[in-house]
Amino acid sequence: QRCDAGQSLLNAHTAPRAAAAPSAPDSCVDPASGVTPASDAAGPAELEHATKQHKNKLEINLVRIIRDEHKRSGAATTCRVSSSAPLQLDALKSVDPKTAKTIIGIVSVVALLVLVVVIYGHGRTSLANEAPWVSWLPIMDAFFNGTSALFLVLAYLAVRRRNFAMHARLMLTALASSACFLVSYIVYHSLHGDTLFRGQGAVRPLYFFILISHIGLSAVVLPLIFSSFYFSLSGRFPAHKKVSRYTLPIWLYVSVTGVVVFFMLRAYA
Repeated sequence: QRCDAGQSLLNAHTAPRAAAAPSAPDSCVDPASGVTPASDAAGPAELEHATKQHKNKLEINLVRIIRDEHKRSGAATTCRVSSSAPLQLDALKSVDPKTAKTIIGIVSVVALLVLVVVIYGHGRTSLANEAPWVSWLPIMDAFFNGTSALFLVLAYLAVRRRNFAMHARLMLTALASSACFLVSYIVYHSLHGDTLFRGQGAVRPLYFFILISHIGLSAVVLPLIFSSFYFSLSGRFPAHKKVSRYTLPIWLYVSVTGVVVFFMLRAYA
């Protein structure tokens, strides 16, 4: 295809020149006899050499024309191999989907029960007995939530560009950020307990709507996150795509509303 395109370009470039140029007298023909003197002396070796020279010149012209056309059209002159292969783990490929769903369900339920016990299993600790670094944990929670939301958006843009390797790295970064948030959240609530919202008026029902939806969807998104990563890392991409259509928006909402809840608590502290 490239040779055909180059030949077409060559014809397009040389045809106007040949039509515009006046026909010059053939210097190799004797005007008196009309015979070409060199034709008698030229043997097969000389003809083959002349043919090779002409072919080399033609190929050089083709390369130049193709390069010029690429420069004009802004196309790349080299073909680059994209390293956008999705990340996969061989260990997960042998795990049956039914077994994986059972494990994911059990882990999700246990994690949610631990959160409930940690948050509501004891009352609020006196501020005088708290270590100074405990008060910084809510800031870290908001930071990790915001970081997770940012990488989720970047991962979505990467998969829209079909850069699956970058998408996988960004999603793993978002997962790590959410895991750090979860650790910080558990440590803070195990030491401090729940935090009361002191706002009054119209902002109070708004806060509780955001908080309740945040807590409820965080319980829903946990098994969805595990399922999305299982399907992706095991190479089951149709199932991964199907589940991720729900995982991404819910995960993004939970991350963003976590930051909103933090600022609302600080505003009415």
